[in-house]
Amino acid sequence: MFFSLRDEDTPLGVDALAHLWPRVLLYAFPPLCLILPIQARVRGQNLSLILIAPRWPKAPWMAEISPLLYAQPWPLPLRTDLLVPGEQRNLPPPPGQGGSLGLARERANLNTFGLPARVITTIQNARAASTRSLYDCNWHMFEEWCDGRRLISYQCSVADILCFLQDLINKGRSFSTIKVYLAAIAVCHVGFDGTSVGQHPLLRRFMKSARRFLPTPAKTVPEWDLSMVLESLSRLPFEPLGDVSLKHLSFKTALLLALTSAK
Repeated sequence: MFFSLRDEDTPLGVDALAHLWPRVLLYAFPPLCLILPIQARVRGQNLSLILIAPRWPKAPWMAEISPLLYAQPWPLPLRTDLLVPGEQRNLPPPPGQGGSLGLARERANLNTFGLPARVITTIQNARAASTRSLYDCNWHMFEEWCDGRRLISYQCSVADILCFLQDLINKGRSFSTIKVYLAAIAVCHVGFDGTSVGQHPLLRRFMKSARRFLPTPAKTVPEWDLSMVLESLSRLPFEPLGDVSLKHLSFKTALLLALTSAK
């Protein structure tokens, strides 16, 4: 006997929150957006319920679960063939089945806070389009790496992320490249006990060490000093203007126009 979100042929009806619940041991495997309302119903009516929900430390329902617990939660095994709720748009596809793009994964994380779609879009647009595209690409590479090891990319351990970053070092990637990979992972990963991936102590130490020994790319454009250039233009062979050749006057004019019109 169960309720459904859409199917009108279900034995008890559509939308469980619109009906009274019997005082028996209940079971719920809801879409993410309904976890908080279900917790409120259980708390308000003193009901008993087995709840299936992701253990995401930063998710809003985690703070509500502790006072409602009857016993320690039972962790389900990390398997790619675990059942998912019918409202699958709130969850990413399992590894090996196309994967989610980075910002789609971040959108799923933000959706757990019950934010409207437009609010989530505004938050994600805080990054430039080029940055979002780069994060998508890097997250996809990380997902492929995790898929090959049968890992859940957005819930994998610190050790897994460190091994991925070390693989990048072994392939000769620069520190700046590795830093962008870590930023993309931090955006899409659920984090560790309320801490984002980038703030984990081991990852911070790893990146500090990587900064020390990884080679810094040579600058292709030499540094220059604007004040020195302007001072040079005020001396021979560019001054005094009455004695300057047409060649040097053209050089000076072209440079000053470039400096004043630069954006």
